[in-house]
Amino acid sequence: MGFKLGRLDEFHASNCFVIGAKTGFLFEEDKSQDGGSTYGGLFNCSTDACQFGYVVTSGARIRVTNGSYLNHFTAFKIAHPDAIVLVDGAVIQSNGDHMVSISDCRNVIFSACRFQKAFENPKAYGVHVTGGKNIIVNACEFDSFGPGVYLGGKAGKVTVTSNIFEESKFPQVEDKLPDSAKRVISGNQ
Repeated sequence: MGFKLGRLDEFHASNCFVIGAKTGFLFEEDKSQDGGSTYGGLFNCSTDACQFGYVVTSGARIRVTNGSYLNHFTAFKIAHPDAIVLVDGAVIQSNGDHMVSISDCRNVIFSACRFQKAFENPKAYGVHVTGGKNIIVNACEFDSFGPGVYLGGKAGKVTVTSNIFEESKFPQVEDKLPDSAKRVISGNQ
């Protein structure tokens, strides 16, 4: 474990680095009497050769800016109905599983990020969404070594716009959302 974060009010961190851990940054609920979760920002706080980069299992509200997230499995795993995760300007790589896995959230935004793999993996998506209220993937670049974005499950509102997908035999965006889900998928190339 690199960093385990519970309740922190307007947490600020910069230039942190975790290498070779099972989990780089774990954001979990503090269950003590005055418990809660983290809110704040991380600038250039990178992970390398971790199984999981950032794991959010609490109602954390975090801003992640810049950095490289080069992990064996999932770089960002978000699984809490109150989680708010904003990621901007990151290089994100995972080889054995989805780079970003969102099973539940209040709001997640990935913008101006580069999604890449070290080798081809047809089962590992850049962004894999199976739940959550509001999700935006905008102005990102996806490499050609696997499928781009999967949308399914119980996601509520999803926007996938203005992304660049390198020439690939894999799908750019797979929309398996139910008809009741609201979505905007446009301007991708």
